[in-house]
Amino acid sequence: MEISITGDALILQKSIRERIEADAHSFANRFNNKPTRIEIKLEEEFDQVKGHRIRCGLSTSLGDRRQILVRESRKKPEDAIAAAFTAAKRTVRRLAVNRSSPPGLSPAT
Repeated sequence: MEISITGDALILQKSIRERIEADAHSFANRFNNKPTRIEIKLEEEFDQVKGHRIRCGLSTSLGDRRQILVRESRKKPEDAIAAAFTAAKRTVRRLAVNRSSPPGLSPAT
């Protein structure tokens, strides 16, 4: 699995990179259709309502030719990273449920 980490140099400290790599390996080991590539991009943004925030964009390609893209913004980079991986896990589970349910039936939530 290939992990690509990009973004603002001020945000990408060694501890942040290590956290992303650990979360990416945990994410990849959790599912049967292993991601072949995970891209993380951290950027600073300013929202007039919520103020200064860190946006984490996570893009992954799954083994069954599906791509997942999530973006989460939080005050701290660690919180943004955790929120992005949580959203990606939720999306992968939803895709698995939708694939396994018979056509015409919506999955139970």
